[in-house]
Amino acid sequence: MSEFEQDPDGQLASLATKKEELHDKCSYVSCGRVANEIRRLSKTENRLVPYIRATFTLMNNSHTMLDTAQGRDASIEMISILESEDRARAIQPDLDQSEYEYYIHAYSSCSYDNLAKATGMMNGYNSDGMHDCIADGINVCRRTGKLRCIVCFREYATDVYAAADDLEMAMHYARVGMANTNRGPHDRRYVGAKDLIRLQILQGELQGARETVMKMREFAEIWHSPLAAQLGTDRVMRKIGLLSGEPEKWESLCTQESHQSGEAPFYDFENDELAAIKAICDGKPLDAIEILEKWDRELQERNVLHEWFGNRLQLIIAHQFAGNADAIERLAGTLKDKAEKARDYLTLRCLNYILDPTTAQTPVPAVAPMDSGPFAASPEVSAAETQSPTNDQGETENSQTVETPSTEAERIPPEDLQVLMMRMAESRNEAISNPGEESFAKFAEEQDGILAELLEMSDEARDATRTCFLLHFANFVTGDGTRSADIWAWARKLIANHRTDATALSLFAKLGASLRFGQGGELVEKQITESQLEKMFRDSLDMDPDNAKNYGRAGDYFRFLENLGEAERCYARSFRLDRSNSETASSLAEIYRRTERERDALVVLDMAIRESESPEPDLFWQSAILAHSIDQHDSALTYLDAYEKVTENAPWLNYYRASSLLKLDRNEEAAVAAKTEFEINPDAAFPSAVHTAIASMRLSQPNADQLVEAVLDFKLGNVETMSPAGLASLFEMFWSAIADRSADDPLKSRCRGYLLAASMAPDQMFQREGEPVEGLTYFRIELTQPVGEEWPELSCCLAHEKEIAGYRASWGVLAKDEDEAVALALNWQEKSYSGLKPESVVATPMDDSRYTDQPGIVWQGFREGLLAEA
Repeated sequence: MSEFEQDPDGQLASLATKKEELHDKCSYVSCGRVANEIRRLSKTENRLVPYIRATFTLMNNSHTMLDTAQGRDASIEMISILESEDRARAIQPDLDQSEYEYYIHAYSSCSYDNLAKATGMMNGYNSDGMHDCIADGINVCRRTGKLRCIVCFREYATDVYAAADDLEMAMHYARVGMANTNRGPHDRRYVGAKDLIRLQILQGELQGARETVMKMREFAEIWHSPLAAQLGTDRVMRKIGLLSGEPEKWESLCTQESHQSGEAPFYDFENDELAAIKAICDGKPLDAIEILEKWDRELQERNVLHEWFGNRLQLIIAHQFAGNADAIERLAGTLKDKAEKARDYLTLRCLNYILDPTTAQTPVPAVAPMDSGPFAASPEVSAAETQSPTNDQGETENSQTVETPSTEAERIPPEDLQVLMMRMAESRNEAISNPGEESFAKFAEEQDGILAELLEMSDEARDATRTCFLLHFANFVTGDGTRSADIWAWARKLIANHRTDATALSLFAKLGASLRFGQGGELVEKQITESQLEKMFRDSLDMDPDNAKNYGRAGDYFRFLENLGEAERCYARSFRLDRSNSETASSLAEIYRRTERERDALVVLDMAIRESESPEPDLFWQSAILAHSIDQHDSALTYLDAYEKVTENAPWLNYYRASSLLKLDRNEEAAVAAKTEFEINPDAAFPSAVHTAIASMRLSQPNADQLVEAVLDFKLGNVETMSPAGLASLFEMFWSAIADRSADDPLKSRCRGYLLAASMAPDQMFQREGEPVEGLTYFRIELTQPVGEEWPELSCCLAHEKEIAGYRASWGVLAKDEDEAVALALNWQEKSYSGLKPESVVATPMDDSRYTDQPGIVWQGFREGLLAEA
């Protein structure tokens, strides 16, 4: 019997140790061979955990190995194992359920992240479906409770928005990465700094890159793979040294660490790229061409499109320095075709900048001249570019895209169509002003008449401009849908001679969507399919990739279908082309909010406010709510003040003002705002009472206890205008104001019971006592709590919970084992609801770490209502 057969677990453990040692030395190719051996032996011996860990290694290292197929396949396999217990049991029939659930928690988000990266490397980071990966990945992080991994998808978003040529948003994501609060093995600040430097160099901000790389050096020291981080930092500093004309100075700051050639193909590629840049700087472009041509072939063979884009740009620059005009034309044509197919607008912008004879030459791809060093633009060139800063789409950086005549037509209708529009508006306003069956019947009759006149105009659409007007107006007179088939037949005649006009095709698709999904949609569902509509929208974007309105319409369509990833991609491009469009900004911000990216939503809205000469009032309101939700309270107050200037007695404005003022400890002002809100908005009686009580306690006013008692006398079932999240935020401040009272204070005890019963106890309430204990595990406890007949009358029953038969409760617990965790959770659950006994208690470890801390409850989660079974 072999040694392996005698001790398979020992042999697998030995291989795992060897794998980690090779990984730490950046010997990724050898590490991959060991990982594959572990996978083979794990399948033979039915060991799921080592198989998962080895697959994770292959998946995670694929980028450094420039092996996109391995990364894609390993990620897909990992997802299938983690989302299908049958697939997992095919490897290990007797798997441990709790252990399996831990790996679902630990590796699900990483699998989606790596699949997205592999897809981006293969197809381009702005290709179809890539924005879906961001939203899906963040949702997986939320679903599995691995919130600290959301930062990984923000890193990925940097590449996505860079490829979309929205460098402002890409830099936002990079800076978010640098500012993240995760520490230890999940500290991702190094990657954020590396991404920011790449973007700074692209925009010629060499001075900023010099400052950022100093932070990158600090972050490299605490990166989970120190050698990899040191190698990456050294390469960046050497590049900055070459661009600054100070190679010796920056070389002296490098660690001089190295890796074995052939063990990390991506590092080999970056080193060769650096050698090519040095050759160009040294006046030896032919040497650079030789290096880059080798990688041009190899990256295509490896199917690494994203890196190939950068290398091909670098190759064109080398030929430019060598004066090889014919080679440049040939190389640029192929690059342009592939970049357009991948919708990599940054590559196209870089290419146009490189080929523009009026721009300053740089030895690296860029979209602006260097701000310092030997490759900085001359004062004359810099002044010219400052006066007319254009990008590859021929637009100024802060202006709207130059519209085609057909797009312009959407804003200035011809006279005969204006007459119909005026009739439509007057009839609608009359119906609204005098609501009633007779007035609405008259409006419907007028609408039918206008539609009949419109359908007679098919022969008058002699050009694309008029066609666009007619298609656009048709959306407003579809009526009850009984003439949907007639409208579509009319529209098809209109578009027949204008299918190559991007705006006309986009408006045709929009009308088709209105007919297909509106009243009477069943009459045309066979004539207008979703696949046809999607193709028309996509074709219109390919025909004119710089038309902001067409991207907005496509975004509306994908959002309607709940395809949030594609909606985000379209809205993001539209917003990139027209920063001042409030409707687009709001739509993109909505996508971010729905995918729990509130900070990103606020950035978009703030951009729109700054770029617009007269911002829509709603932008201020949306921004205020978002700023409040992410604790940017000074900003929230600024937005509220701006909103108040254009509105009068807006309900809830002073609610948010009082809340932000309390967060800033401006208690007297908060009390005034709470009083004002109650006077304007009776629906805010409860939150106004809470805000007033908080301010009174903080100011030590004599009536504070009376105000607190008034809050605790409220039945939450009567509070119908606040969400559970809003109530929880309110109660967190309420508890913080009373928490310093003595343990035997009756109001404090009553408050604790009130919040526990509502399942809204803030984390600060759970102050664990006793000596720290080693080896604790962090558990999530979920249990089903049935409720009795008295439930609807209890003060803790929320307005939407009056019909429930029970609820699902969750608790976070630090305990030495599962039994202790369950016992602690059940004890606190009884304090929350002392009626019927809980059912179906499940304990799940949150991670594989062991903590030295005080055991006990860490948090109470929101409850999920359960209706009685039919």
